[in-house]
Parts: sequence; C-alpha cells; structure tokens
Amino acid sequence: MLSWGFFLFKPTVDRKAGSTVATYSKLIPSAKEERWSTVLRPEVRTLCILAHCLLAAIGGSAISFASEPLRVDVQSGISGLWAVHEASIKEDNIGVYTVLEVENVSAVARVGAAFYGEYFDASDRFCFAALFAQDENNEGRSGPFLPGEVRHLRTNTFYISPASRPTRLKLSRLSDPILDDRGEIRGGAGVLALPALQDVTLTGKPWERIWLDPEVEGAKGPFLDVILAKVRVDHRGDPEGVEIVSSVSPSARSWFEEYIHQQRFRPAMVGSEVRNADVLILVRAVVSLRCIRQKPWPPRESPPVREYVGRQVGKDLPPVITVMLNAVSRDFWRRLAPGEFEVLGIGSDWGVPAHPESAQEAPTGPTGLPSEAIVPPPEAYSCP
Repeated sequence: MLSWGFFLFKPTVDRKAGSTVATYSKLIPSAKEERWSTVLRPEVRTLCILAHCLLAAIGGSAISFASEPLRVDVQSGISGLWAVHEASIKEDNIGVYTVLEVENVSAVARVGAAFYGEYFDASDRFCFAALFAQDENNEGRSGPFLPGEVRHLRTNTFYISPASRPTRLKLSRLSDPILDDRGEIRGGAGVLALPALQDVTLTGKPWERIWLDPEVEGAKGPFLDVILAKVRVDHRGDPEGVEIVSSVSPSARSWFEEYIHQQRFRPAMVGSEVRNADVLILVRAVVSLRCIRQKPWPPRESPPVREYVGRQVGKDLPPVITVMLNAVSRDFWRRLAPGEFEVLGIGSDWGVPAHPESAQEAPTGPTGLPSEAIVPPPEAYSCP
C-alpha cells in the first residue's frame, strides 16, 4: 500500500466507478444537550468526519464524475517491460482519484513493481505527483504481475489536490522504493513526496472555531472560500512562512493567522531526505447543499485559487490542502445565515484507504445520550 500521509478519514473506493463512497450523517445534540463536545470517542469522531463527505456520497449512494484522460510521457526503464494503455485523473472537493492502466509485456512475472508519476498542466507547470504500486489496483489483485496481465493501478488523495488541471503525466519506474515504519511505500530515488497536514484533536480552543456573518451572504454555492494562503512547510513539519493570498474579511485573516501556527505537517521528501516545501491552504466553509450533487467543486476551480494560478507564469505550482469548516448549526442547509463554524481537524492524506469499521452501537455525545442523525430533504440539494 502507498502511504504519503497519516490516515484517519478512510472512506472506501468503488472499484468500478472510481468514486469515493461514504454516508452523510451529521451528529447533533439530543434535546437535553445544548452542544456536544468536540472531544469524542474515536468511532464517533469517524462518523463526524463522514459528515463532510457531502460530495462523495449523500445517503450512501456513490456520486461519480467524469475522469480526465492524460497524455503520458513514458521515461526510460518502462518500455519493453510495461505498456501504458491509459492514464486518467478524477477530482472533486475531497481529493483526487487517479488511475494508470498498465500491461506486463515482458516474458516474466513481476513482483513489487511500482511507478512514480509527475503531473503537469496545459502550461507545462508541475502541479502534482503520485505513486502507484502493482497490488493497489481496481481489480483487487495481488501477488505476481503475470506476463500479458493488465491492471488498473490507482491512488487516492484526501484533501490534497492540484492547483491546476493536469493534462500530462510523466511516468517513471520506481526503483529502490523507500518504505515507512509500516512497510508501506513512502517514496524512492528521485521521488518528490509532497507535504500533508496532520490531524488534530479538537479541545475547544479559540482557533478551532470562527464566526462568519456578512461573509456567508456572498457564497454562490455550497462552499464559501474563506482563506487561501501559501505556506512554507519546513523540514520539521512546521509552518515556517505564511503568505495570505486571499481572505473574505479581516477577521477571517486574523483567525487564520492563529490557526495555522497551531498546525503540524508531514514534511516533503525527495528520496529519503526531508525538505522545505510550499503548499496552498484553502479554507472552505460548507454553507449549503445547493448543487453539491451535480458538480465536483475541486479546489482548482475556487476563484482565489484560479487567480493565484493565473499569476504564476512559468512557475511550478504547489498542491492545495483543503481545510473544511463545519457549520455548528444543526440545520445549516435551510438558508444562508450567519453562524459559527468549526474546523474539521482530520488533516490530509495520500494513498488508498480502507472502509472504516461500522459502529456497533448508536453514536452518543459525551453525556451518553443518543445523538440524532440529520437527513436533509431532497430540495436541499436543488441546483437552480
């Protein structure tokens, strides 16, 4: 399995549709409880995380958007051993799902084959990277990769996305893979592993919440893009330099300046060495469910991200890490209204996660009282 981050939020992957599947289920306090605490048992917190998979699936049904085909430039060490038939990438507001269709055209079975891909946009700017391993595939096959066999290798990200639409994939064979302490592929010679944001346990600190009032009225879809910032992550995983590119208000800017310095990242790596690297942090508040089923809403289509990318002529582009803000209101979808929003502290991840175990008991708040599941009406998802 590939591992470029710390797993916490683990939806499953529909092997045929190539889409993420989760259940929309937001926990709210019972009638006897004013507000449930942010310090929750792990299984309850997982369910809270699933509440933010609004785009991935609503009510347990998968939502699939079209994949974008990519032009593939095969590097040395692949021809004669492997045939790359197709490469594609699919984006939504949660992350990226990318697939590589490869065939073993050699005369021998292969074990432990892995590939490294760098993605470039239409202006030939580097904008993303991914690792592929032979046993991470849509067919669910493992073991020797037989001569003549075709597999659709895949990799996913969660809350890490390209800042511009990839159009070209530069593909190399991964030699001398580097494994992490779990025995999973972390990188290899010449491989750039991009930074990832670590998850945090929410404990009621001021930076965990923000009040949005007039800003909400300007939202034109399900997401309000509150902040876009360029952050330099140092070799220790600390945010070293912060440049706020766009903010909806001075108060949001002040909140973010406190928030970001409480965060820790998994630093970038080149080969086995940790490096300083830049990332874009996009803070998005979920303010409604309008059109959330009909459009993918990838971060690269965010107006502040598009404006930033347009100014980066001839420059490589850092990845976008999305930080989600959840409305504390139990019925936020009914109308756009001022309110308090809370950080979803699950970080960002690379790799192909497994489906989380289902809770055996009904989730409860810290008082032990049952929490009620919210089921938005169909009209909440209308797309005028």
